[in-house]
Amino acid sequence: MFAMQIDTEPGSNPSFLQTSGKVYTKLKGETVELECKVQNLGENLVVWKQEDRVIFAGTIQVRKDRRMSLTGEKNFPRTNLRIENLKSVDAGNYTCEVEWPGSPLQTTNYLQILEGPIITEPKEGLHVQVNEGQEVTVKCKSTGNPTPRMDWRRLQVKGAEMKIEKKGERVLKLLKVKQSDTGEYQCQAINKISSDSVTIYIHVNFGPTVHVPYPSVHSGPGGTTVLECHVRGFPQPTVSWYWISSGQKHLVTPDHNHIIASGQPAEDREEGYWSYHILTLKSLSFLELSNFTCLASNELGTASENIQILGTPSKSQILSEAVGRFANYYILKFSIQSYSPILQIQIKYRLNESNSGDVWTTRYFNQGHRQGQWPVVQDSNHRKFTFPLHHLLSGSQYIVQIKSMNAYGWSPHGDDFLFRTNSGLSLLGRNLAAVLLELCVSLFLQLFLLTALY
Repeated sequence: MFAMQIDTEPGSNPSFLQTSGKVYTKLKGETVELECKVQNLGENLVVWKQEDRVIFAGTIQVRKDRRMSLTGEKNFPRTNLRIENLKSVDAGNYTCEVEWPGSPLQTTNYLQILEGPIITEPKEGLHVQVNEGQEVTVKCKSTGNPTPRMDWRRLQVKGAEMKIEKKGERVLKLLKVKQSDTGEYQCQAINKISSDSVTIYIHVNFGPTVHVPYPSVHSGPGGTTVLECHVRGFPQPTVSWYWISSGQKHLVTPDHNHIIASGQPAEDREEGYWSYHILTLKSLSFLELSNFTCLASNELGTASENIQILGTPSKSQILSEAVGRFANYYILKFSIQSYSPILQIQIKYRLNESNSGDVWTTRYFNQGHRQGQWPVVQDSNHRKFTFPLHHLLSGSQYIVQIKSMNAYGWSPHGDDFLFRTNSGLSLLGRNLAAVLLELCVSLFLQLFLLTALY
């Protein structure tokens, strides 16, 4: 072993040029040079240590790390410690010690390594599944110097602005989670150097719900009938169809006459919560004029809704205009959906005025009635009818209700329809005016001819 030395004055003792150690602050990956300038070193040794671990003893490198070397300045030996490509583990106290016959001389420098945050937990893209009503806890851990501030944020739907959920907290804790808690959550670590983030996805499992857009459907034997139900739940529920016959519940199995289809709305394919299910009965049997059940189930429960297939006519749909052409009568046009022939029609109407009371005029029509236009051939499911309403007041508003009957019974009342009679001359008044006008024209022509002759 040989010593680093410079010219010294005879009898002088070694000493440090700096009076005390320094604090060095560097970014991770940079290079630092820790000073240890010694005068009158002579044949004595300089030893570098990180905490208790020896790095150099004189010029001999004890710690085998190629990033570390000794450097020096003009007229001084190579006693400064140079460290390249700094790492987190390089942070700490570095002691420069002079070994000589007297008491050891030493000075300590502190190296601080600054680095941006790196989140170590949770992993990017973590999926957490939790049942509705339970609690979910997710810890967020990171490295970095200075110590990063931790924020939990919830990402709104499809790239919308982020909303801070848990600011300055390392733990995301949701109590009694709801379906609305499903979504993306982001842990963000920030210090003055940089930032890092990790996004996770929390899925809240919930039992199924069933919705039927049409709780009752009008059809008839031989008719094609479509039943539909909408199901929501996660995990995605399985769906079965049942029908009731003679008080017994029967599972609907797919065949050429019973077609079962399902799918997801395009806007919900990514989330996977909603699904629609359609049962098509190609040729309805008499026994299938009954209740059908859409039953959905997943590991959290079951739900169902009923759809009733009715052979009775549907509610009427008014085709007439809201304002009639005549003053004292109104031509009422409407359509009815029925798979069986219409046997009778009930029409109720009254003035729509507060002082008119609740006095209805009720009239019944059937195919043999002398008034009204009855479809001659009733082979269409949508049947159109025309009936006149007489002895009405001119310029008045009326309210009308219609229901119809076939072999399976009466339909429900159609929606109330409001119409107004014309406020012009009545039919009798129009005829009288026409006669008077004709007389006036005739008299005028006779006077004109007499004047021309004389």
